[in-house]
Order: sequence, then C-alpha cells, then structure tokens
Amino acid sequence: MNSKSEKIICPACSSENITLIMYGMPAFSSKLMDEIKSGETKLGGCCVRDDSPDYTCNSCGKEWKKEEKLGKD
Repeated sequence: MNSKSEKIICPACSSENITLIMYGMPAFSSKLMDEIKSGETKLGGCCVRDDSPDYTCNSCGKEWKKEEKLGKD
C-alpha cells in the first residue's frame, strides 16, 4: 500500500504492518472486499474531518494522521 521509497512505522508499537485509510464512497468489488478482509485497506467512512486519521496499525490498532508518522526514509 505504501510506496517503496516510504517506510511507515507505527508510532505506538513500531510495526511496519500499516494500512492507509480510504475515505469516500468506494466502488465495491471482490478485489476491494478481499483487501478489506486481509487488512490491506481500511474504510474510514464518507466524511473526512480535520482530525480523521490517515493510517491504522494492523498490529496494535493505533490510528494517526500523516503529520504524526515516523520512519520516513
């Protein structure tokens, strides 16, 4: 999900098992459903607020905004 030049690390547990949160109304497909089930994609809802998180950690559940991320190469 992340570009190869960018390593995103959870600020809470240091895991690299991170998912970008998708906002808006997606076009549901079997591929998207598989990504949601596997943790590759997380749906954040239709409304994006200033404090809406950008990432979620699949290891500890922490959610955070891009401005808080650690580990950028």
